Amino acid sequence: MFKKKKETMGFVLEENYVPASLPKYGLNLDGYITGEYCLNSDSFIAGCYTACAEKLEELIQTSDSFTMGETFDAFLDGQIAHVESKHQYDVARHHLQTEHIKSAIAVRKNTLNQRKAILEKEIEKKRKVIEPLQDLNAQYELKLGKWHLQLGVIITLIAVVVDSLLNYSFLEGIILSDGFLLLVTVLGLSVLSDGSMFCLGTILSHRKEKYMSKGLYYTAVAGLSIMFLISAFACVFIKWGSMNVTYGTINAAGEFIGKETYSLAEYAATVATSAITSCTGLISLLFSVDENAHLVKQRRKLESSLRKDVLEYEPIVMELEALEHANDPGIYDKEKRIAAEANLEALKKGLKLYVRKLLALHQKDAAYTDFVSESARDLFKQEKTEDARSTVPFSVKMKEAM
Repeated sequence: MFKKKKETMGFVLEENYVPASLPKYGLNLDGYITGEYCLNSDSFIAGCYTACAEKLEELIQTSDSFTMGETFDAFLDGQIAHVESKHQYDVARHHLQTEHIKSAIAVRKNTLNQRKAILEKEIEKKRKVIEPLQDLNAQYELKLGKWHLQLGVIITLIAVVVDSLLNYSFLEGIILSDGFLLLVTVLGLSVLSDGSMFCLGTILSHRKEKYMSKGLYYTAVAGLSIMFLISAFACVFIKWGSMNVTYGTINAAGEFIGKETYSLAEYAATVATSAITSCTGLISLLFSVDENAHLVKQRRKLESSLRKDVLEYEPIVMELEALEHANDPGIYDKEKRIAAEANLEALKKGLKLYVRKLLALHQKDAAYTDFVSESARDLFKQEKTEDARSTVPFSVKMKEAM
């Protein structure tokens, strides 16, 4: 429907167009103009002369030296009437195109202004939120390319794995009846210790926010602390209670015989392994308490959203500026219509002169050529008289008629 012509400075609406299909989002509506008038086309005008010669060829063959130059003028006037009708159709079509372009521009400007107002509010709102958070940095953060990872999560996962491996070696000598129960117990103790501390650190990081009531906050802190203490004491009891199945010797029959008395090194190893669970939980808590982490995360999300808004806002401003200063398509169309009407007047005279030329060429007589030349001069004198009379005011014409 829309085709960009090289010889023009804008997009041209062709003849076969759908009024509802003008572009409406960022497609240079300010550059759309109406199509060309047929009378401004060299090929159309040349076709008129060719058609005239073809249609009058047989009649010209019947002419003689007595044929008047004005003989075929009535026929030509009838053909010109068709051209005038086609021109009137072009005028109506171009008027519709002009109104359509103006309407599309008005609708587009209204849409852009609405979107611009919404984006301005969003950008201002986000900038106000981002500004006080601009200098904040997360305390415990690992950056991998474009990803920002919280160290508390990574350390908690490592702690869960370490505690699971450590507790498994002690519990496998106690829980012998059910392997699944052994696995659940090992993971439960690890999560109870490290997971509770990670959750506690997350809650403490948000203590300045009012997303939960004070009662719920203190209940959560107390509950998570109790869970950690339970896991810590449980690990101590498990390791001390399982010393007889952990330390011992193997007899000649290959049987394990637990010790009843233990060396200082064995006591030290038991104490150290008992404290590991508590230490990993405390380390998880340490790296999970970061008051700035969630604020920095919020700022980054807002900055990303703000960049998208700005990228959308800038083209809207530029397009609105272009639409505000867009040339009126009706002005250019009026100039083209004036040129088309001038070509129409020239075509009226030109066809009549062209027929006189064909008559002279058919007769091939110098005297007849002078005769039709005089007829052509009379034609121009008549046209000048009519043009001069057309400039006389209507009131003067009425007085002359009376």
